[in-house]
Amino acid sequence: MKINILSPSTTSLNNKNDGNNVQGDEIVARLWIKNLISDERVTFVDLNGKRNNYDLSISFSPLLDITSGYKVLYMQNVFPKPYWPGTVEMFLQVKNNYNEYIFPSDGLRTDCKQENSLVLQFATDLDVYNKKQYNSKLDYNVCFVGNKIRNEQTNQKFLLCVDNKGLAIFGNQNGWNIDKCYGKISIEDEATLYSSSKICLNAHLDEHLKYGSFNFRIFNILACNGFLISDYSIHLEKEFKDCMVFTDGNEDLKNKVDYYLTNPEKTVKFRNNGLKLIQQKHTFKHRMNELLNWAEKRI
Repeated sequence: MKINILSPSTTSLNNKNDGNNVQGDEIVARLWIKNLISDERVTFVDLNGKRNNYDLSISFSPLLDITSGYKVLYMQNVFPKPYWPGTVEMFLQVKNNYNEYIFPSDGLRTDCKQENSLVLQFATDLDVYNKKQYNSKLDYNVCFVGNKIRNEQTNQKFLLCVDNKGLAIFGNQNGWNIDKCYGKISIEDEATLYSSSKICLNAHLDEHLKYGSFNFRIFNILACNGFLISDYSIHLEKEFKDCMVFTDGNEDLKNKVDYYLTNPEKTVKFRNNGLKLIQQKHTFKHRMNELLNWAEKRI
């Protein structure tokens, strides 16, 4: 199978203080490629290739021009109002440009009325994200890795309300523009950060919560044996209820941070359960096998 993966970015993975965000799309695309080319069914995989003989072209964004072969849109990002028309609305605008679609959650697939399409959640790669040797320099009370793409209310509720408890944020300093942001971090150091820090935080964009999709960060933290406190969704609880702690934010988050900083032994069961679950069913090796099984029936 000859495959092309189309990503909005192919040059964002750096630690430069250049004012640009590291793009999660690119990390995922590169990990897809790593795992696809290890499968004997795959001849080659290009990233933003220009050939005219692909069997399968998968676009990570509806904003990109699709290439040759069986054309698939992976609707992994949300397009919230008022800056965008809305995620479902964006899908409807471009759906006729593709042969098929992949969604990160059943909720989005249902709202887009594509019941026969593939649901492919995010995952992780255990060669990249795994339990690292403890590093005291990357041991923070509370840490978060990500761009400032959530609204101010969400950032305050699930992240910045614990800024006086040893919070460290890693991401685009120009975007965050706060003292608690220490700049971008390499993927290797990110994995060590998750393994070494006492608490890792996570918060979703509102539309991800609405549609029941889980962000990439969750899988990476758990794969590194990290202890995670995340915003709540019923879908997240169903899948990860014994692997992380959920919070309503603000005072609830402050109280839980205090509790687990004081009682670190209480985090061990969550760390171990999370790592075990990721190893069992949430790696990109699992996902790419699902993808190829699905694609073989269509091309």
